[in-house]
Amino acid sequence: MDTDRPAITWTLGPRVDRAEIELLCERLQALRYEQPDRAIVCDLSRLTAVDVVTVDALARLALTGRRLGCRLRFERPPDGLVLLLRLTGLDHVLPIAAD
Repeated sequence: MDTDRPAITWTLGPRVDRAEIELLCERLQALRYEQPDRAIVCDLSRLTAVDVVTVDALARLALTGRRLGCRLRFERPPDGLVLLLRLTGLDHVLPIAAD
């Protein structure tokens, strides 16, 4: 696996609807199979509406990424998402890199 290749950046937002979660997981799977040797960075900076559906979507993406053996990172979360993850106790399960 070539770890020197730049990561694929995938941006979510401005909101995530429950109906989209399965499609997001399918998109992650497609990205993984299109370029299996590259990490995927999920940029969260455009999320303007965060709620428990957003947290559910990120948890499902993280699980899908693990199952696929994908190097998936979540970056640039809005403050509200960081707070929501802390309140739900999921900040250790879904580590998100803040700038």
